[in-house]
Order: sequence, then structure tokens, then C-alpha cells
Amino acid sequence: MSRQWALVALLAVLAVAAGVWIADKFEKKEFEVTVGFRGEARSNPMLAAGRFLRRMGIPAQELQAHEWSKGPPPAQATLLLATARWSLDQERVDALLDWVEAGGHLIVAARPDPSGTAKGSDASDPLLKALGIEIQRYGEAGELAEIVQTIADKVLESRKTTTVDFDAGEHPVEVAFSPRQRLATEADYDRLAEDDLGSAVLHASLGSGSVTVLCDIGPLQNASIGKHGHAELLWRLVRLGPVGAPVWIVFDEDMPALPAWLWRHAREAVIALVLLLLAFMWNRARRFGPLIDLPPPARRRLLEHVEASGQFLWRNGERQYLIEAVRRAVDAAAARRHPGWESLPPDERTGRIADVTGLPETLVHQALSGAGHGHKHSFTHTIRDLERIRRRL
Repeated sequence: MSRQWALVALLAVLAVAAGVWIADKFEKKEFEVTVGFRGEARSNPMLAAGRFLRRMGIPAQELQAHEWSKGPPPAQATLLLATARWSLDQERVDALLDWVEAGGHLIVAARPDPSGTAKGSDASDPLLKALGIEIQRYGEAGELAEIVQTIADKVLESRKTTTVDFDAGEHPVEVAFSPRQRLATEADYDRLAEDDLGSAVLHASLGSGSVTVLCDIGPLQNASIGKHGHAELLWRLVRLGPVGAPVWIVFDEDMPALPAWLWRHAREAVIALVLLLLAFMWNRARRFGPLIDLPPPARRRLLEHVEASGQFLWRNGERQYLIEAVRRAVDAAAARRHPGWESLPPDERTGRIADVTGLPETLVHQALSGAGHGHKHSFTHTIRDLERIRRRL
């Protein structure tokens, strides 16, 4: 009994020691972990921009590419293309510029470099190329020895802002554009923002409308619009267009999933296919009660079997076999009706049959010993002559 109490006491001491060690070595702390945007903000990077404009009294709406690809916005409106425009072909570029010349206001940003390492001029964007604008890219250093210094330089540069001056009578706006790319052009554009790297914001009139080009769309997205003067930048950009006009913000150019696209554009066909599938499944499903037994097949006549056998032998080149079978039948009939038939030589058998049947001897000879029945007509004539001989014996 004393051993059991000693074991219990030892376990209690170990438990207390473990508790003291855990309390001394571990400490409960709370950390804030960034999990990113959720809900609509995760799929729409321009959600905050649209809500900001609507709170400012501007009728703005965020659209996906398939929602505006059927046609440009209404006349005297503002279109903010916040996409990389990879699906924008030359035909749609021309239609978009025609809409601008008719009085629309286009706000577009330079296409970002997917790798972030490109350097030099880039004129691959068909829209900016039509506007006479190139993208000047500043890639990161590639040498291992410069990596640490490059990271430090980027951290410092990311804190710098560029001054955007819209009007001499209003205060400028400080915007933190990405230092990796700027705009370059020889056309007549108003350079609303410039720094040591180049132009950051360009604006020009085009016909009855106007075009504004940004070097970076990042300041207008959800994660950055609340910093520096980014919200005011958006407000000033919209005011460059028609006053009080609606604003279309295109934030996504990806095509919808195939089921969603079919339901949107071919709803009647989808419903018809679903109904057809349901009807097929109902037809193939188990029915109530036993199935009706099929009637037993009727027995075929003997002549049908004989005819089928003859057709089979004919198709397989056994014509001579059929002729010899009929000749044996004629020979057997003659042996039954004329005694001493087996002892007669073949030549005398031909004359004897000709005398008995009254048929020409040449016909009897050809029927009994002739060859060359490759054609169906000669085969038919030979069979017919042999049948005549058999009946007259």
C-alpha cells in the first residue's frame, strides 16, 4: 500500500514540475496576421475605388471584361481600364479610340511586367502604341552581389512619392507610384506628373474626348487607395472627363467559366439539353412490373436452310462442289431405275441417257462431265439440265 502512495506522490511532483517549467518557458502572445482581402474585395481589386466614387456622388460601377466587351460605355462617360488588356485586339482598340474621339474620357494604366525584371522600352501594348506612348521599364539587378543593395534601394524608393499637379490653382497630389516603370512619348501630352525616372501621368485631348495614361494602377487598388493622396488622385482623374458623367471601372478581363457563359448566352439550349437528359434517364430507368415476354421465333422451312447453304458455298467459291452433288444425284437415280448401270463405261452412259431422256447427246455430255462453271448463268443452265435429266430417267 505504501508503494502505491509513493508512486502517486512521485507523479504529482512530476506534474507540478512540468507545469512550472511550461509556465516559465512559454508565454501567450497575440499577433496580427494578414490574411488578405475576403469576399468581393478578393476578386475585385477596384472595389474600394468604386465605392469611394459612389459616396462622392458619381455613378460608378465595376465591370468585368465580358460585361463591357459588347460595346463601349455611353457617350460622355469615363472608362477606367484597370486591366493588363491582354485580350484587347486591334479592332477593339480602334473602336475604343473612336469612342474617345466622340466625347468619352479614357483612363488607362501601363501594362505591368509579369516578371518584374525587364529593362528598356516596351511598345508591345497595342492601346498605348496607338496613343504614341512607350513604357520605360527599370528591372531589378540580377547579380548576386547587388541583391542586398537592391532590396535596400527598393525599400527607400517605395517610400518616395511623386507630385501630380493637375491645375495651378489647386494643391498638388502626392502619389506613390511603382519605381519599376514610367511613360515615354514624343507626342503632345500634358505631363501631369514627372520625376527623375520619367513621366508618371500623361493627359491629352483626342477629338471631343480625352485620354489619361498612368504608369501604374497600383495606387488606385484596394490595398493602396487609402494611402497618401491616392483617393484624391482618383477624384481628380475622374474630374478631367465630363462633369457628372457615369464611370465604368473594368477590373477583370478573364473570361467567365464555361457553365456561366453558356447560361448567360445560351440559356434556352441549356434548358433543352437538361430536359432531354431527364427524358433519357426516365426512359432508361427501371419500370414497374415484369417485362412482356417476346414471342418465340418461328421455325424456318427446310428450303430456306438449303438456300442459305447454297448461297454460302457460292460466295466461298465452292461452285464445283454444288455441280458434283447434283451429278451424283443423277447417277444414283439412273442406278436405281436401270439395272447394270454401274457396269457401263462413261461414254456409253452418255448415249444411254440420251436415248432414255430424248435429249441431245451433246447436252447430256456437257451436263455430266463439262467444266467451266465460273459464271452464274452457265452454272444455272447446268443445274437446270441435270434436273431435266433426273426427272426423265
